[in-house]
Amino acid sequence: MSTELVGVVLCGGRSARMRRDKGLIVTDGVSAAGRAALLLGQFSRRIVLSLRAAQAAEYAAALPERTQVHDVFSDLGPLGGLLSVQRKFPTADIFLLACDMPYVTAADIRRLLSLGSALAAYRSGGIFEPLCAFYSAAVSAEILRRTEAAIKEGVRPPGLQRLLHDLRATAVHPPVPANLMSRNTPLPV
Repeated sequence: MSTELVGVVLCGGRSARMRRDKGLIVTDGVSAAGRAALLLGQFSRRIVLSLRAAQAAEYAAALPERTQVHDVFSDLGPLGGLLSVQRKFPTADIFLLACDMPYVTAADIRRLLSLGSALAAYRSGGIFEPLCAFYSAAVSAEILRRTEAAIKEGVRPPGLQRLLHDLRATAVHPPVPANLMSRNTPLPV
């Protein structure tokens, strides 16, 4: 077991449906990424924003106190974010939380962390939620190994959904499924 938990706010999406960077949308005076960081801060002293290098300046201006980890894997989506953080903190456990999941609560995170599992995620209807999940250092290292092997072989690496199945994640039914909803479209004016 590692000695450190890194809370990772995933902000690297392209926000095509939202039409602007979801992590920087401010509600009640707090950006979506800032809200997720504050929530994760209840469980970890080290919180990082996972994002594309092209987003760095905007996030540095909006959240100057937050450490950034830039995605070194192109076109792998959230998997690339997880692996970029794993490379920077190879001995740390990781808790991922997407910036566009504003309804996740401290109780939701606490429940996953309390399982004592190397890989834990909510699952509903046979589908995992990999963007609010716990990845031990050993599991994220194995995901990195599998991803790099696939890239070396010239094949597309499996996504997080598939990896959670293959690595036999501890699956937990969410007590409040609506808490795991993501905000992908603008709110009506």
